[in-house]
Order: sequence, then C-alpha cells, then structure tokens
Amino acid sequence: MKQEILELIGYASSVLILISLLMTSVVKFRVLNAVGSVIFTVYAILIHSYPTAALNGCLVAVDLWFLIKALRTRVTYSVEQAVVTESGVSRFLQAHQGDILRFFPEWAAQSVQSDRVYVVYEGMTMAGILAGRETGKGEMEVLLDYSSPQYRDCSVGKALYPALARMGVTCLTAATEIEKHARYLRKMGFAEKNGRFFLDLKPYVQN
Repeated sequence: MKQEILELIGYASSVLILISLLMTSVVKFRVLNAVGSVIFTVYAILIHSYPTAALNGCLVAVDLWFLIKALRTRVTYSVEQAVVTESGVSRFLQAHQGDILRFFPEWAAQSVQSDRVYVVYEGMTMAGILAGRETGKGEMEVLLDYSSPQYRDCSVGKALYPALARMGVTCLTAATEIEKHARYLRKMGFAEKNGRFFLDLKPYVQN
C-alpha cells in the first residue's frame, strides 16, 4: 500500500479521536472515539506496529463496553415550575451564564420578562431550564431554552414538552438568529414561519 494512503489513514483516525474529545454527549464521544480507534488499529497493523494496534484494540473494547452501558441506562426526568429568582435556578443560570449568552444573547435583558419558568431535573441534578412569557391562554413565548452540556442530546426537550402540555401549555413560540439554536428547534419539531418558530403541544397531552 502506498505510503501516502497509510498516512491518510493515520491522520483520519487521529482527527476522529480529537473530534470525539470535543463532544459533550457521552454517546457521541464513545462512538467517535471507537471509530477512530478502529481505524488507528488498522493503521497500526498495516505499519506492523503491533503494540499500538493492541492498545487501540483495547480502547475499542472499552468504548463499546461503556457505550452499551450508557444505552442501557434509562434516564428519568422530572419537571417542576419555578421562578427565575429561586436560589437553585439563580445558581444554575450563573454557573452557565457564558454558555447561555452564546445561544441567548438577549437573555440578560429578557430575564425580567419571564413569568413562566420550568426546570428539568435528572434525579437531583438540574439538567435544563425553559423560561418565557405568557402571550395568550396556553401560549408561551420562549426566551430561554437551555440544557447543560452533558444533557444536550434532545432528551431534556422530549421530557419537557409532554410535561408542559399536562400543565396547560398548548403552544410554544420562539425566535432566534443563532443558526445552531434554529437547527435544534427544527429537530425538536418546531415549524418555521416568517422567521419565527412554533410548536403545537396539544398532541403531547396523550404522552
């Protein structure tokens, strides 16, 4: 095999492993790390570096073991209504302030407008928060929809929307100029019209 192709295989595996370290989702980290390690194992065998191949083969096994364990672990969420000024909510917002402002740059000014706040817990850990203002009977404009990095796999939203529907919220609206947030809204089922996003929660009542 040509030396250039071997080097490309080595570089590709290194890039995948590096990218995996940037993942906030444990599942994504394990998947990318395992794929990178598989490719690096092949590369090590091709260049006859068998100790390196053995090490990366073991890393693949470790990744797969933790991945299976993570997929079998059922995460249970609970949702509670709160207010922005509650001490626990304030500490959470302060701890993640920099990250929050990346996606919600107007939050510092809009926080005082929030008359509806819902907190999502995983056990005793605060996983995410939704804050906004009531714009009509059952309708809520979202001013903040934030999950801490380790819970950014859409599971918080999937737990939150049925809970909101049971609490009487029938429709969510949102506006954003942050493309990453817009992609998240589309992924969660929001419809887009004239630069705003809408999610009908009535179908979640049965969930």
